[in-house]
Amino acid sequence: MARLPGSNSIGRASRAAPARRAFSLIELLVVISVIALLLGVLAVGLARGLGLARTAANEQSVRAMTVAAEQFEREFGFVMPLLYDGEPFDVAGPAVTGRAGIQALDGNDDNIPAYENTGVTPAPRFLAAYGGAQDLDFLRGGEDYDANPAVRDQSFAGESSDLPYTDARYSKLSPAVYLTGVLDGDLDGVDGAGMTEPKRDGSFAGAGGGGRTRYDPWIEPGGSIGLVRRYQNEDEFAEHGAGTPSTMSDRVFANALVDQRSGRAFRYYRWEQGRNSVDSASAAELGVIEDASDLNIPAVLLDPLLVQQRFEDNDRNIDATGGDAQLQGARWAIVGCGPDGLFGTETIDVLRTRLGRPTTAEAELRALARADNAVGVGR
Repeated sequence: MARLPGSNSIGRASRAAPARRAFSLIELLVVISVIALLLGVLAVGLARGLGLARTAANEQSVRAMTVAAEQFEREFGFVMPLLYDGEPFDVAGPAVTGRAGIQALDGNDDNIPAYENTGVTPAPRFLAAYGGAQDLDFLRGGEDYDANPAVRDQSFAGESSDLPYTDARYSKLSPAVYLTGVLDGDLDGVDGAGMTEPKRDGSFAGAGGGGRTRYDPWIEPGGSIGLVRRYQNEDEFAEHGAGTPSTMSDRVFANALVDQRSGRAFRYYRWEQGRNSVDSASAAELGVIEDASDLNIPAVLLDPLLVQQRFEDNDRNIDATGGDAQLQGARWAIVGCGPDGLFGTETIDVLRTRLGRPTTAEAELRALARADNAVGVGR
């Protein structure tokens, strides 16, 4: 039989090709493990990047508010007033004397930072702010502050001492009031954002008219800074031993600037240096700075480990600022809590639960919570 052309090549092509080797189970597991590892590294990297972005945004917000507060001081010649926050602070309100018919406030007055003077018709409303000679003891960390059971007689003998972190010398209202002007016109002279000229006592020179200069907001809420009305936070009530938060439905002036990501309000701290009447043995010691403790810097701004050492060693000369010259000369600060939503001033139980560290020592716990705080200070 005659051969067909190309029969040999056809025959070779028709032969079966050798079978391809499949992946073994071990090889598949190795591949899956590598992919899982890469995904884990990617997730950690993304989380870290997101955390850094949030920290940067918080720092930028605090920086903007600090600059605005400095502009406020340059414009009016005094630092931004420290408004009385009412609840959750278990301390007396400021001594708001100098207004006819107004009695000194205490912690039981309506828990609203705006009051009416019933001795005058029509009754004007005003804001209660700490300041002046009658509130120096408070601003220096004494009297009302020292009398607070949550602060007095601190001891490291056992847990839940909370150190000297229950400090009422801050306001969540001040930045919203004096940097954005969010009050009603009968309080700050301008309905909505903006305000008229403020005074040292926290009131406004042009409230209700008078032709005073109008000032536009120093800070516009937006981006990472939000405005919350009737602000409240359960951690802050626990922090100050105030128990369960009561209704805020009547706190129409409880406005606060908040970090949009954490929902926590930025805090404006205000203090004065020098010894107070509680710590002074004689009138000659009032206002004197003899050691590091007499700077009266709020503990939220200090190194928790050095604060603990100061208390344990009973050594007032220990500088808990860690040598920070700018902080040593400061009289006010704006603080943001950072991405973790914690200032480090919360109760030990709150910190341990939120940070997931049930056995960590108190000072280390506070240092960890404080690590991502953003701080701006001024004189």
